[in-house]
Amino acid sequence: MTRSPNFFIIGAPKAGTTSMHIALSKHPSVFMSSFKEPHYFANDLQHPGYIRDSKKYLELFRDATDANKIIGESSVYYASSECAIANIAKKIPDAKLLFMLRNPIELAQSLHAQKIWSGTEDILDFETAWNTQQARSQGHQIPRCCTIPMHLQYGETCKIGRQLNNILSVFPKEQVHTIYMEDLRHNVEQELTDLQTFLDIPPESLTLIHHNQNKRPKSLLIHTLTRRIVRSMNSIRTKLPLIPSTRLGPLILKLNKQIAVRKKISVNMQNDLKSYFTDDISLLASLTNHDLTHWLS
Repeated sequence: MTRSPNFFIIGAPKAGTTSMHIALSKHPSVFMSSFKEPHYFANDLQHPGYIRDSKKYLELFRDATDANKIIGESSVYYASSECAIANIAKKIPDAKLLFMLRNPIELAQSLHAQKIWSGTEDILDFETAWNTQQARSQGHQIPRCCTIPMHLQYGETCKIGRQLNNILSVFPKEQVHTIYMEDLRHNVEQELTDLQTFLDIPPESLTLIHHNQNKRPKSLLIHTLTRRIVRSMNSIRTKLPLIPSTRLGPLILKLNKQIAVRKKISVNMQNDLKSYFTDDISLLASLTNHDLTHWLS
């Protein structure tokens, strides 16, 4: 019998969701879909890689067993979607949600770097990309491979205080659990214990391994061309599934990858980001009863 999910990691992007997804999948009482980020309930986000067919979506959980009290998936843009949370509440009102949080000043920069790697951002300098948001909101300077221009609105996408407030207007607080990325770094065992208590599953010793380090292409030209070829081949295979797949594209991407220290932004840009996110950080602090003054110091 096909099972339905009852647990969702809803974001935020670049806040440790991949590491948490993998860690929870090791728990004997938890089943996490092997396909991460289906974004099934975010039908306002149009992307060829997201699942829209209900049958295909439920197939993600077909291997869950009676031992799996928690059946879940992770889609990092559920929290910022205009409709995903309401859609989840309508279909699965007793669902439990995990929202992973990070300083939005860091989050915006990390998200920009991720978009460069994914091939959907062509402005390499974060400050320039940030200052291009208004033009992009009007449909200008959108990279050809970017299917969701909203994700280039780094300011709006990273307003996690507002997102949490919206979530709590739909779901009762006891069904929503939050974890700050910095708390995971400082006290991972306690955070994982608290999460297992929230999920009402037996305590297990879980290991959280850092994934998705900041990476940059050695050659942007090679990276861009490879991404385009991979996308084209994937599109062709959806229409002609008998065409064999190849690992050449992913291999080139891997060989062209380097783990890089993120470039520091200017003092003026740092102050601009603090000013932009001040109200949202204050809202987040009040919603989670967390002292976040150090984010603005």
